[in-house]
Amino acid sequence: MRALKVLVVLMTALIIAGVVGIVVVIAGRLAASGKPRPLATTDGPVVVALPPAGRVTGMTGVGERLVLHVERPGAADMLLMIDPASGAVLRTIELSPTDKPPQ
Repeated sequence: MRALKVLVVLMTALIIAGVVGIVVVIAGRLAASGKPRPLATTDGPVVVALPPAGRVTGMTGVGERLVLHVERPGAADMLLMIDPASGAVLRTIELSPTDKPPQ
């Protein structure tokens, strides 16, 4: 009977320790998700090449990326998705007008 009591106390302690461990991990992840991650640093100015005669008319942040709206005279507008830390153009999206009405 004594061995059973020791076993019950030991299992209770393990269950409590497990629940406390889970609560600590969840609290740590919630606290870390609110902190912004630092961007990588560069040694000098970041240069982004725009198309000829293109000019930036809008800019917005999307996650950890920067999206530039570029107007080009005589051509369709475009969006440039940029990594702000390195200045690398990750994606170019051409905005071409269409004759079809939205559905």
